Amino acid sequence: MLNGWIKLHRKILNNGMIKTDHRAYIVFSVILLMVDKNTGRWLTGRFMLGQLTGLKPITAYSSLKRLQNKWGVISINSNNKYSVISVLNWDKYQKLENGKNNKVTTKQQQSNNKVTLNKNKELRIKKDISTNVDISGTKQIVEILEMFEKTVNPTINYGNKTNRKAAGDLIKKFGLERTKQFVKLAVDAQGKDFAPTITTPYQLYNKLAELRIFYERNKSKQAKILKL
Repeated sequence: MLNGWIKLHRKILNNGMIKTDHRAYIVFSVILLMVDKNTGRWLTGRFMLGQLTGLKPITAYSSLKRLQNKWGVISINSNNKYSVISVLNWDKYQKLENGKNNKVTTKQQQSNNKVTLNKNKELRIKKDISTNVDISGTKQIVEILEMFEKTVNPTINYGNKTNRKAAGDLIKKFGLERTKQFVKLAVDAQGKDFAPTITTPYQLYNKLAELRIFYERNKSKQAKILKL
């Protein structure tokens, strides 16, 4: 994801966003860096967007809406789990110097970020075509990663060793079902005042105490679940 570069056209200086809507410009810059280089699209959520921009999730999302409705540089297709952001005129401004669009073959498109389950549904595999490495893991670790993917982090990296180790350590220490409860509580807390930002197993492992304090501060019975 962090390899390569993008083009930023000088026309953006005439847009007005850079002078009058700094937050929207920050969000737009992150979108340009995160979208798929071939399609100009990015599947994300407000919590991930907030984490990448340093803004509160609700602030990041309101900026996102302005980018669509006021500035007209993106389109958003949302459901109750995530949003698909498309940069308008991506091909026009990001095409190669020789005029050819930066496209991949149909076979590569089908393989890119492809998620499959094996016959016994015990392993989940994500293939990173840039390194040509298959990444797999135990069923329980993958369950935790899937929970984050479906709720707050649709772009979570299944091959990240730090996240996989953190998920494994949580399961080893607390058991699978209790770890699932932790994930649900972390998701429910996102965007609320004084709640820690938790969108990965690594963050969950390191911020369990902060999460418990958040629920205790709100005199919530969920705090009992987080007794360590």
